[in-house]
Amino acid sequence: MAVLRWSDLPLEEPYPGIRRRRFDGHGFSAVLYHFAPGAAFPLHSHPEEQLVVLLEGRVRLHQGDDRLLLAPGDAAWTPPGVPHAIEALEGPATLLNLVVPRRTRPITLHGEAPSTTPGA
Repeated sequence: MAVLRWSDLPLEEPYPGIRRRRFDGHGFSAVLYHFAPGAAFPLHSHPEEQLVVLLEGRVRLHQGDDRLLLAPGDAAWTPPGVPHAIEALEGPATLLNLVVPRRTRPITLHGEAPSTTPGA
């Protein structure tokens, strides 16, 4: 068994105000995100299912036609292929994404992306 230290994993900034560190297991990906206030991950989809667990802050998750407000301790499941986006509200937010199966392909953006290039 190994201890995972998020601080040992590479830090990425896929969009302005969003930092992440990612761990890929054999059958899953776990991604720890830190959002600055007002930062938004654009509408996208992927073939994997995803569970978002909000650790701190407040976020709005856009999922299909639904708009979900999440508070610390809340979780939201997104089925494979469903377009979704997430934005931090009035303060910073930290969330853990669990992606199954392991992410091996880039996400598909729907609409315009922010000014930086997304990570895989």
